[in-house]
Amino acid sequence: MGLEIRSFRAVHYNIERFGRDLSTLTCPPYDVISDEERKTLLSLSDYNYVRLVLSKSLGESIKSEQRDYSGVRLLIDEWERQGVFIRDKQDSIYIYRQSYRVDGEEKQRHGFIALLRLPDEEGLVLPHENTHRGPKEDRFDLLAQVSAILEPVFFLLPDEDGELLEHIRSGWNLTADDKQLYIEEEIGTHHCSAVSDEAWVTRLRQLVFTKRALIADGHHRFEVALSYRDYMRNRPDYDETAGYNYIMVFFAPMSPDNLTVLPIYRRVLDWTFQGEDRLLESVERFFDASVASEEDLWRISRGEFGDYTFGLVTRSENFRLSLKEDIDPVEVLGELADVSDSYKRLNVVVLHYILLPLLGVNQEEGSIVYEKSLDEVLSVKEGQLGIVLPPISVEQIYEVALKGERMPQKSTYFYPKIRSGVVFFDFLD
Repeated sequence: MGLEIRSFRAVHYNIERFGRDLSTLTCPPYDVISDEERKTLLSLSDYNYVRLVLSKSLGESIKSEQRDYSGVRLLIDEWERQGVFIRDKQDSIYIYRQSYRVDGEEKQRHGFIALLRLPDEEGLVLPHENTHRGPKEDRFDLLAQVSAILEPVFFLLPDEDGELLEHIRSGWNLTADDKQLYIEEEIGTHHCSAVSDEAWVTRLRQLVFTKRALIADGHHRFEVALSYRDYMRNRPDYDETAGYNYIMVFFAPMSPDNLTVLPIYRRVLDWTFQGEDRLLESVERFFDASVASEEDLWRISRGEFGDYTFGLVTRSENFRLSLKEDIDPVEVLGELADVSDSYKRLNVVVLHYILLPLLGVNQEEGSIVYEKSLDEVLSVKEGQLGIVLPPISVEQIYEVALKGERMPQKSTYFYPKIRSGVVFFDFLD
């Protein structure tokens, strides 16, 4: 068996009513939206997609528990009746291109949105993060009551020879400009268009079938889709051709020039370590330490000093710490049982199992805040410690996932996010 993808008739905003620009209608993935951002999204349009993926009332916190999603299904049906949403007339694959800026550099990511038949065979889809019960229960309720996949999960596919990436790019030659949907963001532009050419779709399915996919984003939603499929299998009315046997996925080739993986920084809330001399003494067994400039910290965040160089930000001084050349993380972390050498060599593992204990950091839940913005780390307050670390490569993530291991919490940030609301998959087709 392999990865079985197929085209589908997506539901999306009506171009004749709104035009091709979906900037005021789409939203980020539900789990990265804050209360303040939700208010902003709601103000952009009466039809902004956040009304579906976060359907709580305006005065209600997004963190409050919600079990009744029947109103979401009703809203989808109402918007179809009003002509807000339309369904494509033929099955298609939806190619997706993101042009964006990071560190002043212009980049692009190419991928496509398709349906993946939920696999029974283990190892075809590789997770790299652990999941939690609460979010899974929430998204299960949404899926069961709405009967639609509202947001794609994000998978990566190996592409050593670049053939998959080249094939995806060629799809843009098969679509008309006036059919392309787009979104303008501060960091760049998203474009999406349907491709229904039979030969192109057939070749894409062949290229994907032999791969093993890595989940970049959407672990909870993927596990929920599997659980819901299995739940339906136990019912007497189970239909193996029904939509609940599939999940909507954004696939991107795992080519270095097609991906940006950023680190997620740490901010320790209650740090009682006192004195520069004591700090340097505490780490000198394993790390070379020196005072760092703010520019050094930015260079650390880009990985310019190597995998095992970290930045520390205190109210009085910044430091650069580099693991000594004669120190092998595998040897130091020998007591870590049931994990591979590849896992022990991850910089985030070195951080949490070697450096933070030396610094006396309390790693209990709630003591560390995770930040995607380096500016937030640079502005630490009294009694806090900011930690800057370099990114982890996709190759390292994939190597660990192939061994069946999960990354430590908040190890990676695949940048930028895919927008929600460009297309979605409705079971009730």
